[in-house]
Amino acid sequence: MHNSQIRFIGLDLDGTLLTPDKTISPRTRTAIQKCTEKGILLVPITGRPAHGLPSCVREIPEFGYAITSNGALTQELTSGVTLASHQIPPKTTAEIINCTRQYDVSYEIFQNGYGYTTQYTYDQLLRKYQGTPLLSYITDSRRPLPDLDTLTSLCLKPVEGISILCKQRCIRNQIHQKLIMLPDIQIVYPNPMNLEINHSMADKGRAMLSLAEHLGIRPDAILAIGDSDNDRTMLAQAGIGIAMGNATARLRSTTHYTTQDNAHDGVAIVLEHLLT
Repeated sequence: MHNSQIRFIGLDLDGTLLTPDKTISPRTRTAIQKCTEKGILLVPITGRPAHGLPSCVREIPEFGYAITSNGALTQELTSGVTLASHQIPPKTTAEIINCTRQYDVSYEIFQNGYGYTTQYTYDQLLRKYQGTPLLSYITDSRRPLPDLDTLTSLCLKPVEGISILCKQRCIRNQIHQKLIMLPDIQIVYPNPMNLEINHSMADKGRAMLSLAEHLGIRPDAILAIGDSDNDRTMLAQAGIGIAMGNATARLRSTTHYTTQDNAHDGVAIVLEHLLT
């Protein structure tokens, strides 16, 4: 790892920067501060919508930018100004919904930094995550609507993304086969049962490179750290891509290095190595 050339670090959140209890460890917090003092820019790059950024991230003054919704939005955190946006147009969103109506699935539609869902699905999410570190993420970032018709009416305007929550993996696979026929979208698997759909121009890697170019930083001066399928493009396009110890086997096989997992300060270990 060529420490001296790194000027930009892209950090996934869940499973990477955040510990299993969805906090940032003191060791990682100290390393972030020291990297910033050395002139390195650190940027959260997440599948979460903007209002899903946890307070432990928003409260770090060193984070001046954030890329959210899998690369659909790039914002300045202090001002809230949007620097780049790639959203799914209404016609495509309608086709996505039509491809999936025959299945027993739930939807989350992301717009204006929130994830909207039906009241029924929202209540299910609250029950699922009750007593876990993810409950605050759900209450901060999700907004319930009365029914599916009200929810899909949001699709009359562009959306940042759509998450389809499936009950069986075979259903997810069937839906995927239909969706890959649609133009100008891309699909990632945040977990084995669900699909996340974004505009084809909205991915973490593309958004990361665009922000770096805006700031005058070359790709070979970028380091990125992640753990899951939606991190693949940013790790591939960074000068150095590093997988967490808890990353999928597929992701670990395509990266330059692997660090410790998010329960054992994997991010801090990488940042401390850069400081040596």
